[in-house]
Amino acid sequence: MELSKLRRGEMIAAIGGIVLLFALLFVDWYKVTGFEGAIGGFGAWDHQGFSGTLANLIILAAGIAAVGLALVTASSSTVALPVAGSALTAGLGIGAVTMILLRMLFQPGPNGLIDLKVGILIALAGALAVAYGGWESMKEEEGPDRSPGRY
Repeated sequence: MELSKLRRGEMIAAIGGIVLLFALLFVDWYKVTGFEGAIGGFGAWDHQGFSGTLANLIILAAGIAAVGLALVTASSSTVALPVAGSALTAGLGIGAVTMILLRMLFQPGPNGLIDLKVGILIALAGALAVAYGGWESMKEEEGPDRSPGRY
């Protein structure tokens, strides 16, 4: 495995994927508040219901795809992967950003009793990095500027 094969976009996506997976699995996203302040916190997988589970699976897939893209690139014998891996990572990253924003809007419980914790913001930052890194990797795969009118 040669890390020198990783391009800027793949590095960004991989770091974002690691941050996203960490926030999804180990950090609290919500806290329950009562009349006397904070009662307790819970993570993305607690009390989420069916739609929350689907959202979490999309977020999980984005994190795995980002890390997987970097691992496959670093261990492959060719210099570059086809653009399909980068496109998949970018698409899943955009999906993860959308799902996290929806999880911020539609919290698991009454909005008056549930507050957001920093974990969901960390997950959002990781998902944005996955989407941006996948997009950058696609652009790097294309090579030099190939915009219309440039030859």
